[in-house]
Amino acid sequence: MSLTLECASFEPPGLGIRVERAADGSSFTVVFEGLAAESRADDPDPMPQVRLLDALVRCEGEGRVSVQIRGGASVSGEHGFAYGLANANGRRLHLVPPGGDEPAAAAATAQVLPGGDLRLSLVLLAQHDPADQAGTALAWVDSIEITVMPPQAAPHAARG
Repeated sequence: MSLTLECASFEPPGLGIRVERAADGSSFTVVFEGLAAESRADDPDPMPQVRLLDALVRCEGEGRVSVQIRGGASVSGEHGFAYGLANANGRRLHLVPPGGDEPAAAAATAQVLPGGDLRLSLVLLAQHDPADQAGTALAWVDSIEITVMPPQAAPHAARG
């Protein structure tokens, strides 16, 4: 059986989002404007800043999808942090740049069962270095791409 991505909804409403869906339902590209968590030394709240996103992609059929999240982080100071965590139908994605100020991407495959949907949850966390008077931390997501993966046949065992 094949899988088709039908439509997507996002919480909270009012985010700057542009969704591009392939005409055949084989992929979604979601582009965000301003989806970020930012922490600065002058913030009145000393706790890490958090930004949440929940998405539901309605699907027809069953199969696997590839989910790729692209974004990045910027941190000043030794003890600050900024990163993203996501879950796509139980598969975890970690958006952690290898350096302090770099773009990042994370990908995973997720199973969509018959009559099921793709549920995606995203958490962005940012905490500036409390010892740095000008410390900042920023984690952001630019886009999420969801692509239906073709069915995979089992490989044939080599016979000798």
